Amino acid sequence: MLIPEEGRLSFESYDAYNLAGYGNTGRSLLNFDRVMFVSRERDHDEIIRYDDINQLFWYLEGLARIVLENHVVSPCLVDISPAKRYMNLRRVDWSERIWILHIAIYWFYTAFNSPKVYAPVNTQFPPPAMTWSATTLGGTVATMIVLLATIIEFMYIPTTWNNALHLTTRFIFLLIILALTGGSTVYIAYVESRSNPTTSQIPLIVGIAQFFISIIATIAFGLFPSGRMFSDRVAGKSPKYMASQTFTASYPELTRSACTASIMLWLLVFRCKFAESYLFLTNYCAGMQISSSAMPSARTVPFTLTIMYIMDLILFFLDTYLWYIIWVVVFSIGRSFSLGLSIWMPWKDVFSRLPKRIYAKLLATTEMEVKYKPKVLVSQIWNAIIISMYREHLLGIDHIQRLLYHQVDGRHTLNAPLFFLNQKGGNSKNTFFPANGEAECRISFFASSLTTALPEPLPVDAMPTFMVLVRHYSEKILLSLREIIHEEDWNTRVTLLGYLKQLHSVEWDNFVKDTKILAGESEALDGTSLINEKYTSNKADDLPFYCIGFKTSGPEYTLRTRIWASLRAQTLYRTVSGMMNYSKAVKLLYSVENPAIVSMFGGNTEKLEQELERMARRKFKFTISMQRFLKFNKEEQENAEFLLRAYPDMQIAYLDGEVGPKGSKPRLLSTFIDGHSEIDEFHIELPENPILGDGKSDNQNHAIIFYRGEYLQLIDANQDNYLEECLKIRNILGEFEEYSISNQSLYAQWGHKEFKQSPVAIVGTREYIFSENISVLGDIAVGKEQTFGTMTARALAWIGGKLHYGHPDFLNTLFMTTRGGVSKAQKGLHLNEDIFAGMNTFGCGGRIKHLEYYQCGKGRDLGFGTILNFQTKIGTGMGEQMLSQEYYYLGTQLPIDRFSTFYYGHPSFHINDILVIYSIQVLMVTPLYIGTLNKQLTICQVDSQGNVLGGQQSSGCYNLLPVFDWIRHCIVSIFLVSFVAFLPLFLQELVERGTSKVLLRLRKHFLTLAPIFEVFSTQIHSQAILSNLTFGGARYIATGHSFATT
Repeated sequence: MLIPEEGRLSFESYDAYNLAGYGNTGRSLLNFDRVMFVSRERDHDEIIRYDDINQLFWYLEGLARIVLENHVVSPCLVDISPAKRYMNLRRVDWSERIWILHIAIYWFYTAFNSPKVYAPVNTQFPPPAMTWSATTLGGTVATMIVLLATIIEFMYIPTTWNNALHLTTRFIFLLIILALTGGSTVYIAYVESRSNPTTSQIPLIVGIAQFFISIIATIAFGLFPSGRMFSDRVAGKSPKYMASQTFTASYPELTRSACTASIMLWLLVFRCKFAESYLFLTNYCAGMQISSSAMPSARTVPFTLTIMYIMDLILFFLDTYLWYIIWVVVFSIGRSFSLGLSIWMPWKDVFSRLPKRIYAKLLATTEMEVKYKPKVLVSQIWNAIIISMYREHLLGIDHIQRLLYHQVDGRHTLNAPLFFLNQKGGNSKNTFFPANGEAECRISFFASSLTTALPEPLPVDAMPTFMVLVRHYSEKILLSLREIIHEEDWNTRVTLLGYLKQLHSVEWDNFVKDTKILAGESEALDGTSLINEKYTSNKADDLPFYCIGFKTSGPEYTLRTRIWASLRAQTLYRTVSGMMNYSKAVKLLYSVENPAIVSMFGGNTEKLEQELERMARRKFKFTISMQRFLKFNKEEQENAEFLLRAYPDMQIAYLDGEVGPKGSKPRLLSTFIDGHSEIDEFHIELPENPILGDGKSDNQNHAIIFYRGEYLQLIDANQDNYLEECLKIRNILGEFEEYSISNQSLYAQWGHKEFKQSPVAIVGTREYIFSENISVLGDIAVGKEQTFGTMTARALAWIGGKLHYGHPDFLNTLFMTTRGGVSKAQKGLHLNEDIFAGMNTFGCGGRIKHLEYYQCGKGRDLGFGTILNFQTKIGTGMGEQMLSQEYYYLGTQLPIDRFSTFYYGHPSFHINDILVIYSIQVLMVTPLYIGTLNKQLTICQVDSQGNVLGGQQSSGCYNLLPVFDWIRHCIVSIFLVSFVAFLPLFLQELVERGTSKVLLRLRKHFLTLAPIFEVFSTQIHSQAILSNLTFGGARYIATGHSFATT
């Protein structure tokens, strides 16, 4: 695809990039022309990649290689005036260190503890010089690994003069090191294997010197990245490295405490790992002897020993991941205690002090002209939270009576709810909330989250503007009545509504009572009793309410049932309803903090609501990118129109098109509408079809031009949000640390010193998996989220290893859109587009933080089939990541501690799954050969303590007892590596919920055979990543989020 043209690069129009992943079929994609693109699989070395085009803008030489088509005077883009270059872009003719630390150290250990393997013939132990030299070959192995990596770099990176000079210098140096670490072994083996061995000490001296050279080489190659050898591409001052440093190596610096924690973490991990591995590998085959027996079966001895060494090497790798999990969990728990998030902290007053914390941390009262009592302001916030839960049917009338602030009759006095007065360590929560319900979880998290340190909020009119962007393709918008009350197919034994009623029985009862009040079928409840006597006597008449939620089939009643079910499934309506709580939160905070404005409108609630709406529209925008909007069927169109009527401030971006003149291409448009406009509001013409990748990223990218505000939250179409969490939005935006900016000029003599701290680009948050109680698989998904999305992310963010994992992270939009965009869209390669955005941000100098005081709802896959598809997608996406240049930059430029954090925090999880599967396969083969040895070879007689009895040396016997012990060690190690996955979940649950909850949950996991499911998941991950690395084929798989009721 790249065509040399007089020293420049010319690309074959837009199609060079588009046809990299798609082919032409002659049919229409948007029904506006006669061209449709279908998937075409190509390898990465045959296509122009997303980053290949980006990198042309890194250097002046790169800009000079951009050639225009149909040029008149000059073919180069740089020859056009800067003001006109952007508009002319449409005319552009777009024609080792982990291995070293493990394999080399493993060689040192094994060679030292297996002297009989390389002992000369007819001798039991090798000479000391040969032992030193054989052990020294670990340095040779390390050097050969670096040599292999250098050769691979020669094969794949562009062979420019700078690259070739750097790699050639490194290659020559490595050849010298290889000769020093391996050449002496040939001399020592020759001298010591002669029939008349020498008595000189020279071989021993050479072996010892060779050993220390190998140790130094191994340490150097393990600690120093290859990109910083001989010419430092990361910190070098040469102008030739400036672009690479700016776009790939501007890593944000860690604070002193974070840097200390990062170094201490890996010192502890590797110290424990090397100590434990040495003890495990020592003397397991000390009594085994390789003899020259003429028996045919004796040939299996070397082969069996080789398999054992391979098995040990696999376990050597797995050990490191085990110790990483253990220590990162310890660091994360320590971090949670320092942040005040643990239940073992002084939580005695966590609920009784909640009103004071709401006033101090959520309200901006410093600039209020008239000071009101804190209780008055807090009561408005708290009552709004409780009423929102009542409207969601999480609470009943009897609950909210105990939870609301009440005004004393005839007086301006507020009585605080008993919830704040009777709490002693949270033991009486069940009297205020339904037991183990969602309301209890949300209020508990809300109260505990305010015990942490939060940035001070700004007044609403001074807070930054932000936007929520939801990408939607074919996800269910709103459940239809047929889907709710009819069985899905003949295999289904329950309707969806019946299934939801069983899962949310308390919420269904609250919904029925509310519906009966609206329908006039029941007398008003007195607030203390659940059902009055008349209702009890006529309960049979109310059967339709409890069966399908309504008694008369009016549209207003059937719609209520549809909404109730949709808010408990993974639908777009649930996402929109939750995210629009931001608007409610802004209006609530604005009215509470500005009582003068409320009093100014007197009793005119309509004008007051208009003022609050005006402020909410200023500060918050909500957009859905509906790629298929024009291709919706009748039901989807009606549901989309209902969303616009219910939430007129919601905006929709979609792809539109117009038929062009005959013989010309159609005009493709990004179109933008909202619920207030009857006609299309904005049209932006696109140069070509924007769907270049797997569709998910493109759906987001084509709508990004419509974003407004300083910050952006990217949301999936199966998420949710809650009013009490939305009230923290000002604190969250304060985490970007842009509320107070220095007045100094960045280019002044001393002003740049105040801008040394890297900007915050991404703020990650927790996810609350609302599908936890739906099934056992849902509970397992929650466990994975708690361990990776919360516990591990907390530690990784602290030591600078967290990247962007998607949703519901907040983005610094100005930073992200000027440094590669919020999501890359290369087909196949950028399947997991969010992680690439994180790596790109990290390389460009953006900091990535993680919050513990905010959570956003998230649904997970609920069936075996959908989980299989999801994990396959994640596995193939990881295979593509390993082939990406981002991994190359991080692996060759990061220091050892941050590189280890990156490796074990991301690709190592999948590599660990591969090694677990391999270890089981090797372990199945090894006993087969050991059993053959046990039956056909002469076994040494041993005493009660396992020592070989004397007088058996001449018989050529074999001592296999250490081998049998080795098998037991291997089995225990595999089980330890497998069950260590439950350690983070155990400790996270212990820290946040207490001993009883963690024991109950672990019992549930083991009784439901969750470990068996983990074996299933491990096999899926390993197969997916190996298949992708071997054959390619990474693609987006639509998993669906329906209930597993069949």
